[in-house]
Amino acid sequence: MEFDDIATENSQAVIDAALPFNYDVERFLRTEEEFYMPVHAAFHPDPTSLHLSWDIDGVILEVTTFAALKAPMPYIYLPTSHHSFPAKAQWPFLKKHLPLREMSAEVMKEWRRVYGVNLGTAEGGWVMILSLVPADKVIPSNILISEAAAKNLTEDVAADVARAVVSQLINLGPMEMTRLSIQKNNIFELAKFRLFRDDQSMFLALIDTAIDSLELPNGVAVLRTVGQLGGQESKPIMLLDILSSMDHIRSCTVHAACSIRHVDPDVDLMWSRWGINKLAGSRGNVFSNLSIHEAANYQSNLDGRPMDVNQKLWSLFKVGNVSPTLNFLQLYCDCPHRPQFPFYKHPISGVIACCGLLHKNSTKAMDKRAREYLQHFRDLSVKGIFHLPARVEGVLLFTQDIPHTLSSFTLMEEKALLDLLSQEAMLLPFKSVEGDGIRNLHFAVVDHIVD
Repeated sequence: MEFDDIATENSQAVIDAALPFNYDVERFLRTEEEFYMPVHAAFHPDPTSLHLSWDIDGVILEVTTFAALKAPMPYIYLPTSHHSFPAKAQWPFLKKHLPLREMSAEVMKEWRRVYGVNLGTAEGGWVMILSLVPADKVIPSNILISEAAAKNLTEDVAADVARAVVSQLINLGPMEMTRLSIQKNNIFELAKFRLFRDDQSMFLALIDTAIDSLELPNGVAVLRTVGQLGGQESKPIMLLDILSSMDHIRSCTVHAACSIRHVDPDVDLMWSRWGINKLAGSRGNVFSNLSIHEAANYQSNLDGRPMDVNQKLWSLFKVGNVSPTLNFLQLYCDCPHRPQFPFYKHPISGVIACCGLLHKNSTKAMDKRAREYLQHFRDLSVKGIFHLPARVEGVLLFTQDIPHTLSSFTLMEEKALLDLLSQEAMLLPFKSVEGDGIRNLHFAVVDHIVD
C-alpha cells in the first residue's frame, strides 16, 4: 500500500473506534468493552513529501572559569545566607550530558544526588550554575551520601562563595569602587546584584577567585557549567558569542535534533513501536504515545551500559572514535508538553478523597493545586490541534575538537535519516478524514476531562 493510503486507513480506524459511541466522549472513556484500532506502520520512500527541520535543543558547556562568559548577564544571585540559596537537583539536567560509561556504579549514585545553584541567567537563556560533584569517576566521595547532605553542603559552599565575593568587594581600590555595578548596589548583599555590562568580566572573575579559594572536603569538586536547554534553536549557535575563548571549555554536550513533518498538514507522524523494537535494542525505554499502543516514544538507557541500538540509528549522528560520542538518543512525537512545577501527585484525586475534612489551610492548598493542575491541562488541550511531527534527537559529547559553530544539520546525517525512513517501517502516519482524525479525538478527550 502507498504511504498516503496507510495514513488514511489509520485515521479511519480511529474514527471507527469512536463511531459506536456517537462521539460521546463520556461513553468512550467509561466503556468496559474492549475495542481494537488496527493501525499500521509504513515505509516512506519519497523524501520530497517530507519537511525536515533541524535545530539545537540544548547545549551544556563545562567551563574552567565563569569570567569567560560574554553573553550579557543583567543580574547575579549570590545570597550570603545559607537558607536563601534555592539549590536544585542537577541530575535531571546533567544525566544526558555525563560520560556515564566511565563511572562506577557508586559514583553514579552520588551524581544522582548532585545539587547546584543558579548564579544568573545571561541573554539568550544561558544559565550559569555552580554544582558540587564527585571529584572522581571511580572512587565515591562518601560525602554526598544523601540528597539532604548534598543539598546542605552545596548551599553552604555557595554561601561561602558569596561571603568571599563580598570580602573582595570591600577591599577593592578607589578606582574599582567607581564602577557603576558597585555604586548602584549594596555590596554587602548580593542576593540580586544588578550587573552592568562593562563590569561583568571583573565581577565574574571575583566569583572565580572565591570558588578557587574554597576549602572543600576530600572527594568533592566544584563544577562550573553554562547551559541552555529546550530552545530548539534553528540558527547555528556560535560559541564565541557566548564565551571569550574556546580554551575555557572543558567539554561540550549538544542536543542535535530533527523534526520530521509531512508536507500535507493533514498528516500526523508518530514513531512505530514495531520499528523501534526492531532497531532500538532492549536497554532503552519505550513508552506508548497518546495512549495508542502501536505509537511509541523511545529513550536510550542512562545506566552506564553502552547503548545497544542498531547501526542505522547510530549512523544518524556524526560521531567519532574519541569525540564526539553519542551519550543519548530519543525518538518521540513532539506533542504539546510543558513541565509543571512544582509537581504534586494526584492533586484532583486528593481533593476528592479528602472531601474537605482536612484543616482549612490544607484544604485550601489542595484546592489551589487542583486548579493549577486543571489549568495546566486546559493549556495543553488548547495547543493540541496542530501538525504532529516525529522527532529524533541525540546528545553528543565533545571532549576535544569542539566546533566553534553548533548546527544540527552538520552534526546529523540527512541521507542516513532518509534511508532509515525509506528502508524501515519506522513511521506511523495518520491522515485526517474529512476533518476527523487522531488530533481531533485527542483534543476532544483532553477537553472533556478538563471541563
